Amino acid sequence: MKRLPIAILILTVMVQLGFGQWTQKIKIYTGAGAVFPRESFFLIDFFPKMIQNVYGVQLEKSLQPVSSAENFETYWNTGVNIGAGLEYELRRHLSLQLGFHYALFGFNEAQVKTDLNKLFKTVQAGVDVVDFSANRGTVGIYSIALNLKASLPTGFFTPYLVGGGGFMILNQEPVEISSLTEPLGASFSYRIPEEKTSAITGMGGGGIQIKLSKTIHPFVEGIYHLGLTENENTTFYTFKAGLVFDLK
Repeated sequence: MKRLPIAILILTVMVQLGFGQWTQKIKIYTGAGAVFPRESFFLIDFFPKMIQNVYGVQLEKSLQPVSSAENFETYWNTGVNIGAGLEYELRRHLSLQLGFHYALFGFNEAQVKTDLNKLFKTVQAGVDVVDFSANRGTVGIYSIALNLKASLPTGFFTPYLVGGGGFMILNQEPVEISSLTEPLGASFSYRIPEEKTSAITGMGGGGIQIKLSKTIHPFVEGIYHLGLTENENTTFYTFKAGLVFDLK
């Protein structure tokens, strides 16, 4: 029985030493910045459906509105993204990152109005969309990713490459559009329906980390994101700045 307290003490010391060594390899990072939409299934056939719904098939054929995956870039504004995660040092200059990220895009109301004017003027000169409004629906993307990070320390600055994959959930809120054209005096309303989906993701990019102190390292990075969404892939770029906290 006298050996039991000694065994417990030894086990406790071993666990603390092991946990201490493990935490020495752990870093926490967080950052925020801008996100730029590129392509997606969002609004891919927005104009054809809207023109057909409001003005009929014949006018749709006359206007020849474009269906394009790049409508995501055209009709959604540059947004914001935030993220945070853990980084575990596998070996010198090579780490494993587990990150959580959120990106938010707003509807580009001004661009829709501009393109509507261009379309209508191809049918009748002098037609203007004079009263246009939209409820500014948003697209939100939640993602979790597991990445490898390869660093090349050069002293004060540490360039790095990062790549991996994960999973994301996309949610596009419905958008209510209303418009009035002059001198025709024609008004219409149209609803872009809600879209929800999820997808496997891949990503890759790079950045620079700065050794500000032994425990705090600012960084800037740019990442390309690819979501394997149905029918058309979803792609966007994130550029953000943040801090890495070393737990050593």
